[in-house]
Amino acid sequence: MDSFRSSLAVAALALWWALAWAAPVRAAAPVAVAATLPEDAVRPPEPDSLRAQAIAALERAGEMTLYSLQPWQYPRLPARWERLSDQERDRREQALVERSEREWCGKGQRCFYRNQVLGRTRLGAADRATVRAALNEAVGQVPDEVSLCAPEYRHAVSFVSDGRRFDVLLCYECGQILVAADGRQESGQAGRMGSQRAVDAILRRAGIALARAPADEEE
Repeated sequence: MDSFRSSLAVAALALWWALAWAAPVRAAAPVAVAATLPEDAVRPPEPDSLRAQAIAALERAGEMTLYSLQPWQYPRLPARWERLSDQERDRREQALVERSEREWCGKGQRCFYRNQVLGRTRLGAADRATVRAALNEAVGQVPDEVSLCAPEYRHAVSFVSDGRRFDVLLCYECGQILVAADGRQESGQAGRMGSQRAVDAILRRAGIALARAPADEEE
């Protein structure tokens, strides 16, 4: 009898643990959470941020310049390095990366925040309106979502307002921006960013090459 009761107790305990562990899995219902966090939820930038300052300055900006940029890419490591020790491979990789970064913006190559400049064009009135609308969305709207994508900036806009110069770099692939002014930089998630096709059309009309896309660089 004691053996039977002991077996029964063990079985009951096992059943309790199984139900306890299973309950949270069954109770996890992301639908209710998603309903409270709309995908397009955005908020204005913090009042003292560079983003807020750039949006305010944009309203008074006159001359604007649009850039086509080619970002630096992490170099490919030779396959034969796989046979090296971890320490030796790390040493060679570090040296290769440092040399690649130096050469990327060296030897007279024009760079803009360590991105090669493929070309730039001063915007006319109509194009300024298009780019200003894109910047208002990208800089002036901070989405709740966060991308883990590492930004690679292929477009940039610079403008001067009340004697201050603002530079805004755009990464359409990651939906991220970098705002710079007065020696400060501030990066973050962007809003809707407007139409990349419209921005590219401005560069094409000016005879400026577009940056290679990530897919092109892998080939």
